[in-house]
Amino acid sequence: MNDSKTLHYLLGIKAPSGNKYMILESDTECQTKAVHIIDFTVKSSYHVGRRVTNNICVSDITVSRNQAQFTLKEDQLYLKDSKSKFGTFVMIQGLYKID
Repeated sequence: MNDSKTLHYLLGIKAPSGNKYMILESDTECQTKAVHIIDFTVKSSYHVGRRVTNNICVSDITVSRNQAQFTLKEDQLYLKDSKSKFGTFVMIQGLYKID
């Protein structure tokens, strides 16, 4: 029986200490999925895109070189498109908090 309080570690990686983090998983239908754990206790803003100088580098031709930016400010998470060619879309699965 699955207890809702049981901890399940993704790929054997424990969650960062504190509660200011998020997990991103690639949405491609390929055998090599990418998982990114973003720890907002380290820094408050992360850049995402194909360019290798981004904090989160995504090697997918449908992603712009400089796609978007995640920012945690006053305990609110913001996602800002970086004027990418086709925009930035969000797919939320599972539980999430709405203030």
